[in-house]
Amino acid sequence: MSDYDAIAAARSDALEDRNYADITNLPPGFIEGFNVSLDTEYHVTFSGGSTSVEGRQVTINQPHQIVDDDFVGGRLGPFFYYVYLDSLGDYKVDRIVPQYSDRYLYYAHPLFTWRAIGKIWVDDDDLIKYASGDIVGVSTAVTVAAYDADEIVDADYKCTGENDQIFINMAIDFMSGAYDGGRVNLSAGTFNTTGEISLLKNIQLKGSGDGTIIKPSSGAHDAIEVAGDPVPSHIPGAEIRDLKIARETPATGYVGIDLDNATEVVVDNVTITGEYSGINSSSCTNAKYNNINIIGFQIEGLVIQGDGSKLTNIVIDGDSVSAPINRGLYCLSAINMSNITVKNINSTATCICVDMAASTVGSTLSDVTISDCETSKNLGSITGLQLFSDGSIASNVTISNIEATGTSGVANGIYVTSDNCNINNYLVTGCTGTGSGYGVNISAGSERTVLSGGRSFSNDTDFSDSGTDTTNIQGGNVTVFPDKVGIGVSPTYALDAGVSGSGEGARLSNAAGSGLLILDGSTDNGGYILLQEDGNNRGSIYYDGGTNCIHVYNFAAAAGPGNGFMARFYDSGVIRMGNPGYNTDYLEIEADGTVAFKGAATVWKDINLGGAIFTQPAASIPDVDEFKDLNGDDTGIPTYAFAIGEKVTGVFEMQHDYKEGSAITFHVHWQGIAAPSGTDYVKWELTYTIGRDATVLQVPATISGESAYDTQYEVVRTDLTAISDATLNIGDQVAFTLERVAAAGDAYAGDALMFTLGIHYEVDTVGSRTISAK
Repeated sequence: MSDYDAIAAARSDALEDRNYADITNLPPGFIEGFNVSLDTEYHVTFSGGSTSVEGRQVTINQPHQIVDDDFVGGRLGPFFYYVYLDSLGDYKVDRIVPQYSDRYLYYAHPLFTWRAIGKIWVDDDDLIKYASGDIVGVSTAVTVAAYDADEIVDADYKCTGENDQIFINMAIDFMSGAYDGGRVNLSAGTFNTTGEISLLKNIQLKGSGDGTIIKPSSGAHDAIEVAGDPVPSHIPGAEIRDLKIARETPATGYVGIDLDNATEVVVDNVTITGEYSGINSSSCTNAKYNNINIIGFQIEGLVIQGDGSKLTNIVIDGDSVSAPINRGLYCLSAINMSNITVKNINSTATCICVDMAASTVGSTLSDVTISDCETSKNLGSITGLQLFSDGSIASNVTISNIEATGTSGVANGIYVTSDNCNINNYLVTGCTGTGSGYGVNISAGSERTVLSGGRSFSNDTDFSDSGTDTTNIQGGNVTVFPDKVGIGVSPTYALDAGVSGSGEGARLSNAAGSGLLILDGSTDNGGYILLQEDGNNRGSIYYDGGTNCIHVYNFAAAAGPGNGFMARFYDSGVIRMGNPGYNTDYLEIEADGTVAFKGAATVWKDINLGGAIFTQPAASIPDVDEFKDLNGDDTGIPTYAFAIGEKVTGVFEMQHDYKEGSAITFHVHWQGIAAPSGTDYVKWELTYTIGRDATVLQVPATISGESAYDTQYEVVRTDLTAISDATLNIGDQVAFTLERVAAAGDAYAGDALMFTLGIHYEVDTVGSRTISAK
């Protein structure tokens, strides 16, 4: 008998709470009892039971808690372990996977034929986070049952009604560690929590609908959090679905769902009630928020930060609770929103129901309803929809009953404070304040706002425009007169047949009768469109049969530095744009779509060559040193450090957008790290030659440039003499040697650390028409 067997036998004899027989009266494979449970202290307990082990009957009359001595070889996570029972009734825990025994008709240890009765999972901290009687099942989902759950069968975790987040987090840790993600199902019922439920990557927390209630305490904790490390370490793929968060007493500063650096997170079919704030997200890109109800919050309903996020079917309901609410929906990134409702806000603070912050450039909102919101703050304001971001697009917006009831209060239905916003199909009514109330308010800092298809009525002031170049096209207000069509409420504009006998085909005029748009058919070239302001010609569009093109003409430009022609569209398909210098300086789009810059319409680009790509000569090689910060500390970024007489070589190709024959200018970006003696000087000299296909190399030439250096750690740019070569073409190979030489002035004694060698060149096309020809 081995030492191990002797110890096992002695232990067996000392246990009075279990019996076994040499010959079993039980059927092969029989097992009854041995139910497994896991508590909040990570203890696993098996109930008593009877079973057949190696042909013998083993009966255990008392529960057994798994302890370290049960582990064969010790406890080392993270792994699955299997719980075995031997024929003496001793528990064994081993990592070896059981195999089915045709002899004994149960899953057995492959070496000792112990009977497998359970499976556990141990994490990195050697804590047991999962226990099951299922020996061979592999699942990407586990179930956590509430303490008051009805009809729960085979739940993996069963809560007690106290500190239930421990069981839920245990399940999350298990799915993350064992399977790198999966689903944690929550049963119907109430989960009482005293700390955060912490989601990990690729974990889906899924309830059973509103019947699954997470009930946080009033303590200092969020209900659910997904908290990643700072960028670039995000938590991807977390999901929260089909549950309700209901806190009875708000916890100041804490929220229902807190999302931080969680990419592609999904929150779907979730109701949140009674929280300080509903959902707060930070740096959560490409997130999806669907079918969310936030009710009875204190400060902010939903805060979204993360480009590419989408919101659909969101209801934010203040539930008429008096609280210092400052925002219903607060967007801090470019997002797409649809079917948004904000209602019943009763704020004691300045409040914005839907706030599109400056960082949400280009966001889109559709089907937005904001109603029955007010603030009682003295000298306060309340706004239904604020567009503080350039380029926002809002459509199908309905806003009603926005009220500021405090002393000198200001109410806005729609408030625009940014540029290039587009609002269409809107209705605003019932915006009133003790100080002022506006249906639509365009601020003085806004430019080029476009409003269309909307109505603003029954507000203190229906429309206020202090912006620049606002376009307001009101919908639903068209009046037909005997001789014209009126457009607008008054009507503001009229469309008629033009002045009789003038050749005018039609005229769109304002209320004062001044021509704004005239369609004229009197010219030999087929007519023109003339734009006027207060009787003064401002612009025209007409066809010129002599040049076979359509002209766009600006009268103000003609009176100024240009000739008035802004664009020409030729029958050949060529388009020319530019003024002044229209005939010589312009952008041209050729018939095949090629873009060219003519005359002075060219632009400049820069080729930058980092020091790391240069070739070192056989001698006079520069040292390698690190750039220094303003404190003189090493940055950890090495580069070449040039003393006088040290050099590097390189080569580059003239780019295909280069304006052939124009001058190019070399320049060196560098840093001095030693202190100058006063005003010192650094001089660079570049020797170059030009290679071209099917030609011999040119004789090398030399250019140079010198710069003053008077501040330690300063970054300097030194421009070298421009190279003017009328024969220089795209595809030419420019080979060079760059050397630091003695300066004409007081030479800087320290090394010059190179950032890049750059070449400024002029551009006259986007690229070349063929691989080798301009």
